Amino acid sequence: MLEVMKDREDGAEPNEPAWRKSYRSAMIELNPAALPAKVTLAVRELAARSQQLLPARDPASLAEWQAIADALNNLSLIDKHESTSIEAATPADSARPPGQPTAPRS
Repeated sequence: MLEVMKDREDGAEPNEPAWRKSYRSAMIELNPAALPAKVTLAVRELAARSQQLLPARDPASLAEWQAIADALNNLSLIDKHESTSIEAATPADSARPPGQPTAPRS
């Protein structure tokens, strides 16, 4: 009983697929340093689940296929946003050695 309550406290449902847990973990991650690893794990688990569903081609799994596609799209947006944020926070001139002139901009 305590384990079921613990699972529900962190938002997990009983018998929830692993990909949903890792996806949720990536979506709520606030630490920018931990986010890439969580996104990578979620994408791997989504890909693994897709491979499991593929041979069955069960119409009953259509809702899960849609949820997987939505999850991959959301993770892709997070990944793009994080990459853009990192590039914006790292000016090109910060990579030059001290004392070197700034490269002319065209």
